[in-house]
Amino acid sequence: MASLLRDISKRLGTSSPTVEKRLIFVGTRASSKTTALGCLDLTCDVLSAQDPNFTHFIDEKTSGIRQVPSDLCQGYFPEPTPPGLIYEADEIMRWKTPFGERKVCLPFCETAGEDIESFMGPFGQSVYHQNVNYQSADNLSKYICDSNGYVLVVPVSRAHLPGVPQMDEESGDLLKDPDVNIARILSAIYRYKAKSRSPAIEGIAVLLTKYDMIDAYVKSRGMDLYNNVGARQFLETYFRQTSALLKFYGLQKVRFFPVHVQVEKGKLPDGNITFLKHPGGRGYKIMLDHDRNLPMYSEQSYRNLIQWVKETFAR
Repeated sequence: MASLLRDISKRLGTSSPTVEKRLIFVGTRASSKTTALGCLDLTCDVLSAQDPNFTHFIDEKTSGIRQVPSDLCQGYFPEPTPPGLIYEADEIMRWKTPFGERKVCLPFCETAGEDIESFMGPFGQSVYHQNVNYQSADNLSKYICDSNGYVLVVPVSRAHLPGVPQMDEESGDLLKDPDVNIARILSAIYRYKAKSRSPAIEGIAVLLTKYDMIDAYVKSRGMDLYNNVGARQFLETYFRQTSALLKFYGLQKVRFFPVHVQVEKGKLPDGNITFLKHPGGRGYKIMLDHDRNLPMYSEQSYRNLIQWVKETFAR
């Protein structure tokens, strides 16, 4: 890795040191982890074209992550991440400032939801029934827990909202309450950090994914997730255990980013609205901005996430 980065620096005409930190996306199955990585990459490309002081480079390594933004621009959601391996891609971001160059190398690591679930602990849908094979995730646990920062992917569409039909649910053998599942992910990380000499957590970003599915409802309750106060109020109400654990870590070091990819909608004969499937398969059809050759997505939130990466890790 070090030799690769030195070589990249030489080719880019700079020999300044690169800060290498590990930032990992964690979340349960089908929570939009891969989609979020694709949107982040797209936003880096757009920002690089617009800002002469920002450049980035991606080394795919064991992850073909470049295919994901390509698929998104064609209206496809990415295919599910296969379980059993850690998929890595180095994202190198560089900023020129009046005070010199700031550069950070973030090894983005992606794991399947199934693997994250085995990492969470022995309990499934029962208070007392233990999954017997959860210890097999020991190496993955160490890899995740030795990271410097986390992007916690919270699918807000799975919240149990009173009077609102459940449009999205936790899959597999998980408890159907997403709050408990995400809290167990954070608990496992905290527990490992407390018992080892692994690096301290430098920052946690909370991606509030699939926000468009509940946008109207939460705003009617005075919880605009684009407002930091509204986001905290939403979590304190519907993701109470997760909120308490984030507060235990330190809310001043946590940032919230509501994100979504807009899906095309149609009307059923009975007048109800439905999400349209992509004619080429692979799930729902993403709305496209044909003038920009981009999917319709929460671009500003990803710009804010990139700024958070700069402020938190490029020091």
